[in-house]
Amino acid sequence: MIPLYDTMDSPERFAELTWEGIKNKYLYGAATSLDEAIALANTEIFDNKKGIATGYNMWNVPGSELINGTTGKFNSAIKRKYNPENWEDHIFRTGQKIEGDVRISGGSEKTTFFTSLGYLKDEGYYMESDFERFNARSNVSSNLSSWLKSTINMSYSNMKINSPGQSDENINNGFQFVNAMPALYPVYERDDGNLIEDTRVGGYRYDYGNTENRSRAYGGGINPVGSLRLDKKETKHDQFAGNALFEAKFLSDFKLSSNIGLQYIGSRQDELTNPYYGDAEGLGRITKTQASYKEFTFNQILSYVKSFDLHNFDAFVAHEYSTMDYSYTKGQKSLLVRSDNTEWSNAVIMGYMDSDTYGYTIESYFGQIKYNYDEKYHFNASLRSDGSSRFSKGNKWGTFGSVGAAWVLTKEESLSEIDWLNNLKYKLSWGLLGNQDISTGNTRANFYPYEDLYSISNMNDKPSFSFVYKGNPNLTWEKSSIINTGIEFDIFNFLSGEVEYFHKTTTDMLFLKQVAPSLGYASYPVNDGKMINQGLEFNLTANIVKTNDVKFDFRVNGGHYSNKITQMPIDETTGLQKPIELKTPYAWSKGHSYYDFYLREYAGVDPETGMALYNQYYNVKANGKREPISEMETYASKLH
Repeated sequence: MIPLYDTMDSPERFAELTWEGIKNKYLYGAATSLDEAIALANTEIFDNKKGIATGYNMWNVPGSELINGTTGKFNSAIKRKYNPENWEDHIFRTGQKIEGDVRISGGSEKTTFFTSLGYLKDEGYYMESDFERFNARSNVSSNLSSWLKSTINMSYSNMKINSPGQSDENINNGFQFVNAMPALYPVYERDDGNLIEDTRVGGYRYDYGNTENRSRAYGGGINPVGSLRLDKKETKHDQFAGNALFEAKFLSDFKLSSNIGLQYIGSRQDELTNPYYGDAEGLGRITKTQASYKEFTFNQILSYVKSFDLHNFDAFVAHEYSTMDYSYTKGQKSLLVRSDNTEWSNAVIMGYMDSDTYGYTIESYFGQIKYNYDEKYHFNASLRSDGSSRFSKGNKWGTFGSVGAAWVLTKEESLSEIDWLNNLKYKLSWGLLGNQDISTGNTRANFYPYEDLYSISNMNDKPSFSFVYKGNPNLTWEKSSIINTGIEFDIFNFLSGEVEYFHKTTTDMLFLKQVAPSLGYASYPVNDGKMINQGLEFNLTANIVKTNDVKFDFRVNGGHYSNKITQMPIDETTGLQKPIELKTPYAWSKGHSYYDFYLREYAGVDPETGMALYNQYYNVKANGKREPISEMETYASKLH
């Protein structure tokens, strides 16, 4: 396990740094004298508005007496009133796991089957969290006749998850809380150092850091330990996957196969926020989310395999249809009657309710042919046409393909007699690939990027429409042309490997192009720009020891890659290539990488103030006046 980074575990050290921060604020930020800055730091280190809330002073003296103003260190003679709890001790535990499975297999000459059942109960080391799963799988293969075979696979799993306070976007997440919460702040509230009994839920009162003299700059209104006990987050999943394959052989060299596949995932999540403490105090909330995902695939493949003399053929033509749809419903109610019931009938006030359904379909026709002569000369070619629902009528279809060849030189008579050269193969290929995926920052728009999208809301009980996303009906497939060449070798049956070089040119790139916000939108999707990726890769294996009883290999692999944008999108206002396209935290510019960070130019640290310094460039005009350059790529483009 990768160890966690070091954190500050001393309240005294936290007090020192807080004091130092206040002192520096006045010394450098407000240009006060050193003595004045020290006096203000002593006064404000514990202050409900400017420093640490006064209720968190865990020592037996006022805050003004904690820090030695000369050394900036904590006065060691001062004693604590209490020791704050370690958050980890109240969030984590030793987990346990129970798992079992049963497997059954058998069959006859014509039919074989395999069935398995499994159960897992995993109580995680995060308190109140657990994972329970039941799963079943069944596979049946049958030779229905001498020419017809079928295979059916099915699997099902049911999962239940309890995970209060563990979502990534939730500040209640105990994993991040224990690393970010200063050691000064305790799990429980104190009254002059004494724990306070909780008369509403029993035990001791949790410190949520949201009262006047006990407010926290970090995690105010949040206490993951209290959430573990009082909040709920229950998730249930049902997953099914099944496919049926039928294969028919005829005319000795032909095979027709058809495969039908279905995947379904259904989930329900119930989340309860308690009515006693935190951001739902006095109300309580119930949030429910239901979602379903379905994917259906149907393909047919007609293949032909034939060998005669030294000639070997392998070809197929195929059709595939695939569709996916996703739907969800989410809503929230508040003002709970019972604090532990997650049904909406337990709440009074309707908060919101929303639902959505989206998906996509892709249909493909494709084929491939392979030929080799005596396993010495190899040739292959493929062609495919894909139609995607992500593009508008007239732009849905794209045609792609590839050709390739390989030459096994060690099968040539002139090299076959070299004992130490066991294999030497040269290969070369070219292909044109298509890409339909685009990231728009809007989930719906990712599936319908050619459409203008609007949201619907209620305005005085009348429908209102708000513009959300600008589509582009001319959008179509992104294309990548790839050349690949390389060698494979085996020397002395000891060292084998391969070395390959590739060069990939991407055109009609799919991305969001920025435009003037005065148009009513800041960006829209386009096919534009050009980019080159190239690289060298190698993979080597040395057979150090190879006997009947022992085998020891040493493997090493590596690669070198480069990426460069060679053509920028067109600026419609000028008709020229844009000098820069911002993609926070990156920026695109001709000659730069797709993933170059767009940053200010760091110039070091000011030795007097300790503040960071950055370079500022100027354009000096004829009259001597200096004009600041706000963006260097745009400025440089105007010089050409």
